[in-house]
Amino acid sequence: MTAPRENGHRQPGGTLNRSPLTGLRRTRFGLAVAAVFALVLGGLFVAAPAYAADAALVISKVVDGQPSVTVDPDDEFTYTISVGCNDNDCVDATMSDPLPAAWAGFPILAKQVVPASQPATLTLDGCDTVVTADCTLEAAFQQTLPGGGTGIVAGVTYQVSLTLKVPADLPASWPSNGVAVKNTASADATTADPVSASADVTVAIPVRIDTAVGKTWAPSTQQYQPGVASTITLTNQNTSNLPAETLTAQDPSSAVDGQAGDRHRQPVPPRRLHRIRPGRAPRGRRPGAGRRLRARPRDERLPLGHRLPGAARRHRAPRRRLGP
Repeated sequence: MTAPRENGHRQPGGTLNRSPLTGLRRTRFGLAVAAVFALVLGGLFVAAPAYAADAALVISKVVDGQPSVTVDPDDEFTYTISVGCNDNDCVDATMSDPLPAAWAGFPILAKQVVPASQPATLTLDGCDTVVTADCTLEAAFQQTLPGGGTGIVAGVTYQVSLTLKVPADLPASWPSNGVAVKNTASADATTADPVSASADVTVAIPVRIDTAVGKTWAPSTQQYQPGVASTITLTNQNTSNLPAETLTAQDPSSAVDGQAGDRHRQPVPPRRLHRIRPGRAPRGRRPGAGRRLRARPRDERLPLGHRLPGAARRHRAPRRRLGP
């Protein structure tokens, strides 16, 4: 059997000297194997699209078209947030607007994103129809981008709006009464730096002081009977738009606070008989039966035995003596 032939020659002492051509062939073989592996792996993995990292997000925010507004109880106001993209496409562009905790309890009337022809998702996180202490308005802009993925195409602007209503029964003691409450929205994308914008709303609640007083008399109808008791009940309710420490009701209303009873300050002052005038009797009744009594107030009492002015005097006819 013949041994395989090797390229090269054996030096004295048994050492084999290889030809330089053999090493070159082995190097070419290794490069070919690496190229094959590269082709196979390239078919298995798809390279991610390359995006420019110099896109620019733009955001602005107003309330009722102004940077700041002042509203009253039972008023409505609308936040409008504009988010646009410049220079290059904004990949995975989103907007987030955490609502102020001061608005907790405010009804949410409407939310909207335009243009409606462009895909976007608008959601409320942590609330639904009423603002809570942890309520966030979130938007995801989902235009199909030329380089793949979704976001905002360069040159396109979205508008997000949210309408709230101030409760009509907010008290004047509400902690945020007269305070400018700032609301900040922010936008972000993987190819652009985050941006933010704010708008202020002030709720002005005027202080209103008022009470509702009620009065009942039981029994409601009763003839005058000396010694028979009746009950007067007074009620007093605070109808102000802030709490009251004390409520006081007095009757009559013209009395001085803390003053003892005074008959001259009663709602109906006492009257004394001053004059009696004879009147004309109606037809069909006997004379003197239809006299009217007229009275007017008088401060001084009439002395005992004083004859009333204009009073009719009684005259007795002289007795006739019967003679023989």
